[in-house]
Amino acid sequence: MYKELPRGTKLSIAFSIKKAFALYMESIDWNDEKYDSDEFVKFWRTYSDENAAWVKEVDQALLKEEAFQEELTSKVNEMIKKTIETEPTKEQIEQIDDLVNKLNASDVDYCCKQEADYRIAQLTKQLK
Repeated sequence: MYKELPRGTKLSIAFSIKKAFALYMESIDWNDEKYDSDEFVKFWRTYSDENAAWVKEVDQALLKEEAFQEELTSKVNEMIKKTIETEPTKEQIEQIDDLVNKLNASDVDYCCKQEADYRIAQLTKQLK
């Protein structure tokens, strides 16, 4: 079912997962202990309903099918794993180190590229 969707629709689904995951994790300050997969799925569905073009492109009957829902859940898990496994760039690491030094702050924990972006934004705000 999912595999038969047009490429553009699949890209839109992937983008909505990635964007919603970033927003959800920011809302909990990237705190692993606060992460709740059920809450994230609800967050993603709300985000998709309100912001993602793919929801309007996919047949509404298909959206309600259990098999399709399972495929979407698998895609969500795949995208989260990919996000978490994408290591921060050398530039991000250097930028965080520089900001931490400028702020005379304690070290900042981050596990992936997306979280590093969030931490850079937070540290930059503190500088202002």
